[in-house]
Amino acid sequence: MLFAVQCYNPSDWSNKRTVKPYPRAGALPDSLSTPAFSNLIRELSETGGSFHSTNFTSNESSYLHPFAVLRERHVSGGVYVGVGPEQNFTYIAETRPHMAFVVDIRRDNMLLHLIYKSLFAQSSDSAEFLSRLLSKPLNRNLSYLAEIFKGGPVRPWSRSESSVATLIAYFDGIDPDVKLYERNLRVIKSHLHSYGIDSMEDMKAVERVYQAFFRSQLDIQYDLGTPGDATFNFPSLRELILAETISGEQANFLADDSAFDVVKKLHGRNLIVPVVGDFAGETALRGISDYVRSHDATISVFYVSNVEYYLTTTTYREVQASSGSDRFDISQYFTNMPSTEAHDSNGSDRSTFTRYFDNVSSMPIDESSLFIRSYANNQSVNMMSHPRRIGDLPFTSFAQSIARFTKDDSWRSLEGYDQYIRLVTDGIIDDYVVPSYEEPLILHLGTATSRAFPLEYGHLDEMEIAVNVLFDSNGIVDSIWTKTPSAHPALDSIALESVGRFRLMPTMGTRLIVPQNTIFKYNFRFTSRVNSPD
Repeated sequence: MLFAVQCYNPSDWSNKRTVKPYPRAGALPDSLSTPAFSNLIRELSETGGSFHSTNFTSNESSYLHPFAVLRERHVSGGVYVGVGPEQNFTYIAETRPHMAFVVDIRRDNMLLHLIYKSLFAQSSDSAEFLSRLLSKPLNRNLSYLAEIFKGGPVRPWSRSESSVATLIAYFDGIDPDVKLYERNLRVIKSHLHSYGIDSMEDMKAVERVYQAFFRSQLDIQYDLGTPGDATFNFPSLRELILAETISGEQANFLADDSAFDVVKKLHGRNLIVPVVGDFAGETALRGISDYVRSHDATISVFYVSNVEYYLTTTTYREVQASSGSDRFDISQYFTNMPSTEAHDSNGSDRSTFTRYFDNVSSMPIDESSLFIRSYANNQSVNMMSHPRRIGDLPFTSFAQSIARFTKDDSWRSLEGYDQYIRLVTDGIIDDYVVPSYEEPLILHLGTATSRAFPLEYGHLDEMEIAVNVLFDSNGIVDSIWTKTPSAHPALDSIALESVGRFRLMPTMGTRLIVPQNTIFKYNFRFTSRVNSPD
């Protein structure tokens, strides 16, 4: 969940509620009534944060890679806890938990999941689900389809065509229908009213979220909301649905009706509970742990994405407070990364990450309980490539033991980014082999703006420079060169200088082995933000 940065009002930060312990209740429920479902959301939720970005879809193109470990270890049952939007459904379909909670600091994410819940209730399979999500007709008569078809053969969707690629191609072939959108939105709002969501503010947010899918369709993707978005290789919803496991299998929850049915049935029994919560807060994770423990159950999977990055480094809340401005400068965020300190309700000094660690330590787990983590590769000059990176994928997703994390507090001796790197490189489960590539690893190293080069180059809208780097056995740059120099030597020199400051070993952990005689390619993209001179 890259860049899902937490932001609080100072007044919200102190507005913490204590969760009352749940009485012992035996096994997890087979279903929840609608009132019980709504009450559970309210009891566990905290005050939501505000964001500069739009995160209605995952941005982790590698989200299926941990499937090898999940399957090798036969992970199933228990309680699933996750964060973010639709990728949770795929993990839920694979691990088949008895119950699931999705915790996210953004209230919009809770509303998005309730929208999805409504769509699942109305849909019998993946095709009907996508039809309602995108407001595009399915199995309508040919004359009606002919009016809105973009091109190609005009035909209704056939249930015999089970390929998800064929399904995507079908929906790519027709335009959305505003009448379907309006009808679907009315049904969604009706469902949300039954869940206790009825404020004008929430209903406006529901419209905004659902309209985003109507406007962008399968091209919808994570939107950073700041200049320079084009430098980030965020996958579209289309790409996420068609993504593959390491072994080449399409395993999205919409790629197979049996996977879709797992999620649909859990939703039908009100057992996927969206919660507004901060991983370092005092209500959401603690309350979920208490609830699961009271039902003599354990948490089998905790999908944390890359939220821990923000818990170990400067948070958006603190950067915003220090700047005295409501505007957020992403470059400021990544160039100021000390460890985060905050005071808890009794005045003692506890870092944000310590509060999170205590929350995880309170979870009812066993030795088989797993984290699913995701690391963002090279999205800024301060974020380097993960040693398990596959090809040039912008994310690396992997599984680690929760029990090992709670028993080993060696991270306490580290600060900020070094602390985070320890988390994402130590104890990765090696039940699968990362495929090898003949081509050198390509690392996309952020963006240099026009402020970094002379004004006379301001007429350049965008320019990319490839720099080759050879490391020695200690992970230190041995030599750097450009195979094909650009037309602007100043840009080449800046790229070379940036790589020259890069040392692989300290940023990615001492266990990293640098391949001998392997040339790493770094792509620098320069984007002009000044007008060309008259």
